[in-house]
Parts: sequence; C-alpha cells; structure tokens
Amino acid sequence: MTGSTVSYSGVIGPGQTLPIALTGTDISLVVATAPLFLRPTGQVWNLFQPGTGMRNQPQFAQVEVYNQTTNAVTFQLLASFGDFVDRRLLPNLQLSSVVLPASWTFIAGTEFYAQLVDKSGSLFTDANGLQWNAVSRQAISIQVFSGGSTPPVYSLYAYSDLVPDVTVPPLAMVQGTTAGGLPSPTMFALNGNYSVKLVAGTAGTTNVAGSVFEIYTALAPGYAGNPPN
Repeated sequence: MTGSTVSYSGVIGPGQTLPIALTGTDISLVVATAPLFLRPTGQVWNLFQPGTGMRNQPQFAQVEVYNQTTNAVTFQLLASFGDFVDRRLLPNLQLSSVVLPASWTFIAGTEFYAQLVDKSGSLFTDANGLQWNAVSRQAISIQVFSGGSTPPVYSLYAYSDLVPDVTVPPLAMVQGTTAGGLPSPTMFALNGNYSVKLVAGTAGTTNVAGSVFEIYTALAPGYAGNPPN
C-alpha cells in the first residue's frame, strides 16, 4: 500500500507518554534533544537515538513517544510507507534559525537587566506571535547603538536568582558607541541561563539604544505534509 510522508514536531515533558496520530510502516526520530522511546501503539518499546528509526513495520495509525529523561525534549518524527517517499516534504523538515528579543526589567536608577533563560526543549513564541519548538540555542547577540557622549556598557553574567550574579566578574562586557555610532552585534555561542545587565554611561540618560537577542535552532510545531484526518 502507498501513502504520504508526514512529520510531527513537538515537545514532551519528563516522564510523559505522548500518543501521536501518524500513519505508515516506517517511523524515524529525525530530530531530538535526547534519546526517546518509540513504538507503534500496541507494540514493544524501543529506545531511539536522534536520526534513527525502524522500517517495514505492520501498518500503524498511531505512534507513542515516551520521555524517560528528567528534562523536556523537543523532537520531530517522520512517518512514511516503505514503498512511498514524498521528497517534496523535505524542506519542511529543515531546522530554522529563530530570533527572540530579550525582555528588559527595570532595577533602579539607570540599571536594567534581561533574563536569558535557555528555552531548549520547550515551546516559545517569537516577536511575530509564531510558536516554535526550541532544539538548541545558537547564540546570544548583544548590540549597543548609542549612549550620547558617554557610551553605556552591557555586561553578561551567569544567571542567578532572576538577577545578574554581580558577586562574580561578568563573562563579557560590550561597550556602546557615542552618538551616531553603529557597531556590529557581538555574538556569544552559549547554552544555559544568563543575565545581561545594562548600566547607562551617563546617570539619568534616556537616549540609550541597544538590543539583546537569543537565536535558536527550532522546529515549527505540529504536522507537516498530509496529516491524518
């Protein structure tokens, strides 16, 4: 029997079992942030590494995923029939780079901080309102445009108790420019949780302009291809 190729992207919590409506005879764990147990419903569980799968199974209409880890896992499954592969679906299986702006919190005086909690293995919403399943963080990007006559400084700290851990030296400091300057973003390839602290160069200044972004490798959630009815 022939049929279509269908993928499903999602996030599964620690210790959870997730049933997914997928029809086929072949199933592959295309992407995952950790190994997962898979089985067509009613069959035997098997542990699969990302990029592996099984072929020529009795035709199934549902697949179950079990997360044996203590962390949420982002994953993508691909179901197909052994004698039918729809290669037109392949572009939908590609990972995307998604930019997520930081949210700033006022502290006191001219101090602000941004919490950069690593969203790998979770569902997040970008600035355009689109949802994504985060696979891994590619980088943290810091750019400071202008600070009048005295440039501001962005300091990157390890994350601690929702605020920058200023008891230890910052991991990095990004210097702003004087008015009219246009610096290139400074990129940090970092996984894990961090804080960015901004202290304006001139007390009381309001003309500080800059940006902090996280860049994630991510998957669009849900089905791609011809999902089941």
